[in-house]
Amino acid sequence: MHLLNVDTRRLEEFWGDRTPPYAILSHTWGEEEVSFQDLDDPKHKEKLGYAKIEGCCQQAIRDGLNFIWVDTCCIDKRSSAELSEAINSMFRWYGEAQVCYVYLEDVPLEENVCAPNSAFCRSRWFTRGWTLQELIAPVELKFFDKTWGMIFVVNKCKKTENGSYLSGDISGTRVAAVARITGIESWHSYWSLTHDICNDLRGVPLATKLSWISKRSTRRVEDMAYSLLGLLEVSMPLLYGEGDGAFIRLQEEFLKKYFDPSILLWGIGMDRLAIKEFGGHLKPYGLARTPLLFAWARGVLLLQSGKHLGQPSRGIWALTPHGLRVELPLLRIDACSDAYLCVMDYTVDEYCESHRARYFAMPLRRFNNSDMVPAKHIEMEDDLSCG
Repeated sequence: MHLLNVDTRRLEEFWGDRTPPYAILSHTWGEEEVSFQDLDDPKHKEKLGYAKIEGCCQQAIRDGLNFIWVDTCCIDKRSSAELSEAINSMFRWYGEAQVCYVYLEDVPLEENVCAPNSAFCRSRWFTRGWTLQELIAPVELKFFDKTWGMIFVVNKCKKTENGSYLSGDISGTRVAAVARITGIESWHSYWSLTHDICNDLRGVPLATKLSWISKRSTRRVEDMAYSLLGLLEVSMPLLYGEGDGAFIRLQEEFLKKYFDPSILLWGIGMDRLAIKEFGGHLKPYGLARTPLLFAWARGVLLLQSGKHLGQPSRGIWALTPHGLRVELPLLRIDACSDAYLCVMDYTVDEYCESHRARYFAMPLRRFNNSDMVPAKHIEMEDDLSCG
């Protein structure tokens, strides 16, 4: 890992537990960014992108830190191996930083940053795919406007006397504003998976995590998948040029380690034309081609397995060359048909306290004696209680 020394403004390399405390920058890329190689050029400070590096260094000095990490200049992107290692490690690096500086270069000094039409709420930072992990992984975030004026601070491990995670925000309105903008209600209590102090991200359904990025974008299609590696606890090589195949590979790698049936809950609430526009699914697995198909899933909750069905989901699965082998409850639609409903143990948050749980189900048709072919997804409202 390369870190920039805030005193010498030179890069230094560290390995493992010898890495010193550091601050990390979260920002959006613009014109004339300073690269790894540019730091050897005496004129690199003349580039437009150097101003944010200088601001980051000055803030780190004020915070008593000697090193910073900035993705523009701390990765040698000429080396495909180093780039791959950095992208696969980035979630952890943000989680292990002492503090993350969120620099919003399109936000001027404002009095009411929480107003719905404020520059803060409209900031480009909230629309980019890479900044999702930079919001979730760090233990402490300091938000700054374009002049490096402090907007607010969130420390996910320290609560004030009134229960707020914020410094200088007694009402928690800024946390609520970020939750409203991102659709992630508990963003301020999630920390990287290397720590157990805050809410466990593993308790969040996969479909919900994918919904968090569904309204974001990246310059390259593949980066929509690569930016999710840490959040899904997946490592895989980068293959730029594979297009939507990157998101399929991401799901396949996830299925090699875990099985979360909500991976099949995509496209609900979308009409057939919209699903077709997004490319549908990849046969034979029934996996979505893009996280955009999970936009509806922000309120998905896991129910107690089999509570209302009388037959628990066993969680047995395997990804085979012929498709996804999985054991889940099946309901036959009628005795004369080969059509079934695969019932998922998921509901939406607004129905979680209801006595008539609303389940999600996927219609299947028997292909042969042992295989089922997915059709389109539907939402079931019938009472499926077995007693």
